[in-house]
Amino acid sequence: MDSRNVTREIRRVVWPALRDTEFDEFTTRTAWRHHEDAVDVLNFQSFSASLADAVGCTSFSFSVNLGVWVPGELEPRVLKPDAKGRPRPAEWECGKRLHLTKSLEQPWFQPFATRGSSFWL
Repeated sequence: MDSRNVTREIRRVVWPALRDTEFDEFTTRTAWRHHEDAVDVLNFQSFSASLADAVGCTSFSFSVNLGVWVPGELEPRVLKPDAKGRPRPAEWECGKRLHLTKSLEQPWFQPFATRGSSFWL
C-alpha cells in the first residue's frame, strides 16, 4: 500500500461522508465547507516514503488537519477563490486550527516536530 491507495480510499470513503455534512468542494487531500460567515477546511497530510522510513512508520500513514477561516481574520494575502467565487483557504491559512492526534499507543514511534508543533506518527 502507498499514498495513492490512501488517496483512493479518501475519495471512496471519506469524501462521500463529508458530502453528507455539507462539504461541497474537494481536491485530492483537502475538503471545504462554506458557511455564510466562515469556511471549514479539512486536510489529510501524508508522509513521503523517506520520512516514513526515517520515523519508523508506514508510507500510508497520515495526519488530519482542521481549520476554520473567518473573513477579516488573519488575511495576510488575498485568497484564491474557487470556481463559484468563494474563498478557498488552505488549512494553514485558517485562524482557528486543530491537528488530530492519534489515540493508539505506539511507543516505538518517535515524536516528529513540524511547523512549531509536535505530533506522533
